[in-house]
Amino acid sequence: MNEVTGFRMRKWDGSPHWVHPSLVLGDDDCGRWLGQRHEWVSRRPGGEFRPDPASVTVLPRGDSAWIATFFPPAPDRVEIYVDIVADLDVDALTAIDMDLDVVRQGSRIWIADEDEFEEHGNRMHYPDELVARCRAAAEAVVGLITAHAPPFDGRATGWLARLEASTPL
Repeated sequence: MNEVTGFRMRKWDGSPHWVHPSLVLGDDDCGRWLGQRHEWVSRRPGGEFRPDPASVTVLPRGDSAWIATFFPPAPDRVEIYVDIVADLDVDALTAIDMDLDVVRQGSRIWIADEDEFEEHGNRMHYPDELVARCRAAAEAVVGLITAHAPPFDGRATGWLARLEASTPL
């Protein structure tokens, strides 16, 4: 499981989006956990991102419409960043980024990028049922984070430690 792979996101219209170099850390009852070291750069057309510090992401199995990325807690830093997605394939490590996000920084939790979600929805013709599903998923994630429900129950700390202890091939 110590092989670096890429978690690939695309947009609803099929255009490429983020490719996150990741280490598959393992699975638990919440899904498949991926780790991204600080030195690995995520890329998309026209941009790049280096996690600071390292992060772990859970890809829930089943019919989930989100993926959650966790950073070690620190003042004034985002601790949880949740992408609302469509067509998540946990085994193929792919998803469609729907632009809507949920963010937690300290005690503040908010839904981000609603303007981008609406703009892309109009331009890419998101079906009404998809729009409703994405909005419902974002609200549900806010509730899960607020309730400290899995996977927002602190378990990411253990996965971050596993990432730190791992040696990728």
